Amino acid sequence: MRSGGLVTSLKVGDQPVNLSATYRITTNNFMAGGGDFYAMFKAACDRVASGGFCQDSGVLMLDALVTEFQTGSPVSRQVEGRIVAQ
Repeated sequence: MRSGGLVTSLKVGDQPVNLSATYRITTNNFMAGGGDFYAMFKAACDRVASGGFCQDSGVLMLDALVTEFQTGSPVSRQVEGRIVAQ
């Protein structure tokens, strides 16, 4: 990542992102609404004429987190190396 937060490399798994491919992501309502300068998420969600690209699961983040702790405990954490700043 360059100074100012410019991404210089992006991979899915161990492969570079294919700019011609379509990817499906999961995010929270805040970012899907354009928060934290993710205007491209809001733009994708607003494409109602083409059926829209966003689906609201109706699950509150807090409920999903509580369920994860209840069903996935004990919770272990580790550095996965998925985000690398150079």
